[in-house]
Parts: sequence; C-alpha cells; structure tokens
Amino acid sequence: MKTQSRFFPADGRRSAQTTLDHYLQSVRPSSLESADNEFAACEEIVRIGRLAAQRGWVPAGSGDFSIQVGSCLTLTQSGCDKSRLGINDVAVFAASNRPPATVSPEAGLHLSRYAAEPAIAAILHVHSPSAVALSQIFSGQGELCLQGWEMQKAFEGVSNHEQELLVPIFPNQQDIQTMAAVVEARFAAADRHRLTPGYLIAGHGLYAWGSDTAMAWRHLEAFDAIFQALLLTQQQGRYIFR
Repeated sequence: MKTQSRFFPADGRRSAQTTLDHYLQSVRPSSLESADNEFAACEEIVRIGRLAAQRGWVPAGSGDFSIQVGSCLTLTQSGCDKSRLGINDVAVFAASNRPPATVSPEAGLHLSRYAAEPAIAAILHVHSPSAVALSQIFSGQGELCLQGWEMQKAFEGVSNHEQELLVPIFPNQQDIQTMAAVVEARFAAADRHRLTPGYLIAGHGLYAWGSDTAMAWRHLEAFDAIFQALLLTQQQGRYIFR
C-alpha cells in the first residue's frame, strides 16, 4: 500500500487545518478522531521537543517523539533540530500504513509499542547523557535494576520505593524491524509488575512512554533523575553497579 501522509505547513493554524481537512477527507477518515486533536498532538510534540532540547537530551538532531490519536500517529521527522522544532517537522499518518520515508527511521519501535500496549498514548525517545552512559555500563547484563529510590514512585502504578524494578537494555542495531521484535518479545515474556515504562538501547538512548503526554514526560524526568543519581553515587564510590 502506498504511504499517505500529510505535514502541517508552517504558516499557521488555518493552513494546517486546511491540510488536515484534506487528510480527513481523503486518507482513512474513519480512523481519525478530529482535526483539532491532530493539530493539538503536533503542537504538543513541538513543545516536548523544545523542552527536551533545553535539557540537553536530544543533541545533534537526535531523538524522536510520537503521540497516538485514535488510529493515527503524529511523529517527528528524521534528524530535525529539536530546539527549533516546528509544526512542519511533525508528520501525521495512519498507523496501519507504512510510515513515510521522511519520519524517524525508528518509527517501527514506536508502532510496535502502541500495538502491544493500547493504553500507551505517547512515546518519547531521548539521547540524554545519563541514559546513554548507563546503557553502555550495563549493556552486557541486559538490564538495569532500580531499587530504593524515592523517585521510582513517579512511575505510573508504582507506590513503593523498595520495589525492585527493571529497565531492559537492548543491543543497538540498524535493523529496526528485528529490534522491535526483540523488544516486544522481551516485554511479553517479562513480569510486568517489575518493568519500568521504558527501556534503554546500548550506546543509544532511552525510550519512555505513558498513558498521556504528561505521564510520558514525567517518566522521562524520573528516569533521568534516577540515572543521574546512580552516576553521581558511583563517582563517589558509594554504589556498586550490579
């Protein structure tokens, strides 16, 4: 099937709305909820991208962000500078279609997570220094164990800082379809009560998600706070990495 997608032009809401109206009329209109929702999702991606850039989490055009609205996906285009992200840097396409070539090549990792867990509404991928560093340190073990950190309670569904939580770590590879299959097989077989809402790719970065964009962002902040604390305690010789 030929991929059909639309991008919001950069000249304001009216032009964006016109583009969306055409999309709704010509590309799987039954799969989309409303033009206002689509535009709002793209605006939210722009806001999140710029915030992530301010934190230093998406250097050199790295990272990608998506929000699912009904059967439609909004996703950043590949390699765009997140500090200058605009509406025109976000694609809108039916999730059942092949992603357009201009979006992040890691779109398959987003799509596979949405398909496996329908409750997910947003997926945020960053290359924060703390996540990249720990993904390398623990790459040989295949996971990072978290326990005893108060910030763990920022994860949706976690109410006890003593609970042992695992952050899976996957080898980096260029074959996204294969990587997505490996990720989903690991999550399907794991004890879900021990898993965090995210995973690491060795030497690459962090994927985190949530039931809405606010929760996904909260999870990113929690991961980064814990990861930075782990690195700081290691520097002080007070933490033995397992």
